[in-house]
Amino acid sequence: MNHKACKYVDYQEVVLQEPTDDVPHGSMPRHLRLVLQGALTQSCAPGDILHVSGVFLPRAYQHAPTIGSSLLHDTYFEAFQVTPIRKTMLDTETVHTKINDMRSVHKDEL
Repeated sequence: MNHKACKYVDYQEVVLQEPTDDVPHGSMPRHLRLVLQGALTQSCAPGDILHVSGVFLPRAYQHAPTIGSSLLHDTYFEAFQVTPIRKTMLDTETVHTKINDMRSVHKDEL
């Protein structure tokens, strides 16, 4: 590998978790691995509520032993735009209103 020909890019993996208010009683919150690259790194902090745009992609396991001809993979979300809605700046009602607005737009698109 020629290190002079390589391009180094900032890279960060973030684990998103759904808000505890949306989780049914007795259930575990769902989570999703989010990949941030370049200027998006360090764009969010723990506890932030985010609005994320990007692509959902598969990633092959590097360390998994091959079992027959089956492929093992994991999924992740590569972000193109991250807009944090911080809880510390907004009251809880405003955050829930924005989340409901985003959900209604998403349902309208389907």
